[in-house]
Amino acid sequence: MSYLDPGSILWDKNLIYLPEFNDYYNNRVDFQAKATEVSVLGILPLAPLEIYLRVGAGFRDGQSTQRLHQSFGDKVITRDIHGNGTGLLLGVGVGVTVAKGLHVRLDLQSVGIDAAVPNARHDPSLDSAQVGVQYRLGAH
Repeated sequence: MSYLDPGSILWDKNLIYLPEFNDYYNNRVDFQAKATEVSVLGILPLAPLEIYLRVGAGFRDGQSTQRLHQSFGDKVITRDIHGNGTGLLLGVGVGVTVAKGLHVRLDLQSVGIDAAVPNARHDPSLDSAQVGVQYRLGAH
């Protein structure tokens, strides 16, 4: 189980056609999300290496503030969108034992989020990379 809070993610894109407003806008988005993740970790030992595969679910809560500036006019629209849900969590990693009892690993994981909350065209994901160091008691 883990908790992910990437803070505020900002992006902008110009000349986006928005059918609900029937016009082109410059899009500015401030997106914030938090996710609690539950997963199962499979380990394939290939001494001194280990390969990790992770699958699970991310329970997310997200909010975005979108500011739209009309591309060829002076109209400005601001809207807030909030949403929560569950997304598929997938991960892969590799670890290596570098000394007696000392193990270092790198994990990459991704959890899907609904495109409506960050105002995206396709379902985006929250991706993370983690580096961990373990000391294994009783290691030979």
